[in-house]
Amino acid sequence: MEYAAETPSPEIVERERCAAMAEAQAMEFERIKMYPVARAMRALARRIKESGLPMRFQSQTASGSIERAAI
Repeated sequence: MEYAAETPSPEIVERERCAAMAEAQAMEFERIKMYPVARAMRALARRIKESGLPMRFQSQTASGSIERAAI
């Protein structure tokens, strides 16, 4: 039996990228001892990972939200 790997949709790839970016930001905030911000970034990463993709999902909006939260 042959196994065919499914290619994830661009929306799923973008969602995972945004979640990884938020997680990386959380680690950076922990490193500089900004724990409340780190917790918020981890919560954002978790929400991104657990969220379904609505038809109106826009990667620019998600990326912009992470960048604003990181400032």
